[in-house]
Formats: sequence, structure tokens, C-alpha cells
Amino acid sequence: MIAPSSTNGVLALLAAALAVVEFLRGEPVPWEAKPGLLARARLRPASARAIALRLVPGGSIRRARIEVKRDLLIFSYSIKRHGTRGLTSVEVEVDAMTGRVVRAPAG
Repeated sequence: MIAPSSTNGVLALLAAALAVVEFLRGEPVPWEAKPGLLARARLRPASARAIALRLVPGGSIRRARIEVKRDLLIFSYSIKRHGTRGLTSVEVEVDAMTGRVVRAPAG
């Protein structure tokens, strides 16, 4: 049995291993605003990324991070809209625990 004090270490190790696998598959690994946030997330980064990209068809991720905002653990994405001029990035936020979209582009 794993002692409670070492559980966080094991979760952090598993989160790091998942991040390496996603990096090797060419998927961007979210930057952690604070160490250990990826280990706390129930949603995998690849799933959150897919949810965000569904809201911006044809878009590409410019920046990905996991952070705590308004007491929620969220994946935050800056997504470039293709085929537009001027300001081309939109922000999408996905709850890292439930997969619910917290912030989405208008229209």
C-alpha cells in the first residue's frame, strides 16, 4: 500500500510520464503556473485541448497552460484562428476537473 504522504509524489510522477508521452506524440504540454497542477487534473491535457479546438475550427494552439483561476483548476489556451487578419487569437478555458468550458470565444 502507498503511504498517503507518497501519493502526491506518485501522482506527480504519473502526470510527468503522461506529459512526456503527449510531448512525444507532438501534442503541446501545458505550462504549469504552479508545480503539481497537472497531477491534480482529472482531465488529460489532450482531452482539454480537443475540447478547446472544437470551439475554434481550423485553429492552432499558440499557448497552453494549466492554472488556478476563480478557485477553479483550468486549462487555458490561446488559439490562433486561421484565415483572419488583425487580432487572430482567442482565449478558451476548460475546467481541468470536469471538462466544462469556462471561457469561449464569442460568436
